[in-house]
Order: sequence, then C-alpha cells, then structure tokens
Amino acid sequence: MGISTQGDGFRVTWDHNNSAVKQASDGVLHILDGGGHRDIALNTELVHIGSVLYRPQSGDITFDLELHRSGAMLGFESLRLRDGSKLFSRNPAASSTGAAASASGVPER
Repeated sequence: MGISTQGDGFRVTWDHNNSAVKQASDGVLHILDGGGHRDIALNTELVHIGSVLYRPQSGDITFDLELHRSGAMLGFESLRLRDGSKLFSRNPAASSTGAAASASGVPER
C-alpha cells in the first residue's frame, strides 16, 4: 500500500497486479481518522482500480485494506500516517496505479 498527497487529500493506492487483488471480489477500506471511523466498501471494479482519494480530518490516520472473495478474507494491509508522514505498513499489497476512485466510492475519470 502506498500514499501520496493530492490537493487537500491523500491518494491511497495498492498494487492492482497483486494476486490477492486480482482474485478479490470485493473489499473494505477502513479508515480511522483522529477520533472518527469510516468504511469505504469496494466492489470488484474499485478493488481492481487500486486507488482511493481521501480528505483527512486529522493528522493521525490509519488505513486498513481488507480484500475478500466469496466472503473469505484474501488479504489485509494497514498503513498509518501521523502528521502527514508514513509510520508503518503491514502485509504488503503494495504500490500504485494511475486509476482512481474517490472516498465516496465513485470512480474518478
């Protein structure tokens, strides 16, 4: 998983060529942002796009990406930012892609 700044938000990316991503039928991007929590449901298309734009509410954000196929978890990765700096990443599903989806789940074109 990776992250970059884009305007007043962050682009969260994952490797759309990763085997778990290719096999996934859906997923969820869980976001802990300061004291708030948000879940972004990812259908097959959004999982395969490999990118979500998110506008932060605080300087301490954790992104947890879950990938599923037929109800079973295929993969999990977590990325935490504090004051806009990457702190740690677990269980790489890594990298980035040029395509994107907004945090509302609507693909950007």
